[in-house]
Amino acid sequence: MAVIKTVATSILCCLFFFCSIREELFSHPLPNSIVQLKIKKKIEGIAKVPLIELESALKDSVRDINPLLVKYFSQHIRTHIQGQFLQTQIDTVYFANAKDSFIGLYQTVVIQFHFNRVHFNDASQFKFIL
Repeated sequence: MAVIKTVATSILCCLFFFCSIREELFSHPLPNSIVQLKIKKKIEGIAKVPLIELESALKDSVRDINPLLVKYFSQHIRTHIQGQFLQTQIDTVYFANAKDSFIGLYQTVVIQFHFNRVHFNDASQFKFIL
């Protein structure tokens, strides 16, 4: 019985792997992004997105910071409070190097942004989307 379960699990994993390489099935193109938020008079944040993952999401290479890239981030970094989305203000976008113990050096795109704060009493009503 255990052998049958192991074989069935292996088959399902293989099917999932081969199905997931289809472009339509990618659920989140930026899984290794890091976001730091500060909530004070306004909501400020810094997002660090690995360049290789951003290029995969855009299906294009990114060689410079341009208005289309800034627009992309202003549309994809959002917050939702009490039933309304706040407008994202992109302050700065730049490239930076990062280091990981497994993969070594890699490039990230750093995005500094903010939202004008609206008054809310319950932090559970705050949703951040990247």
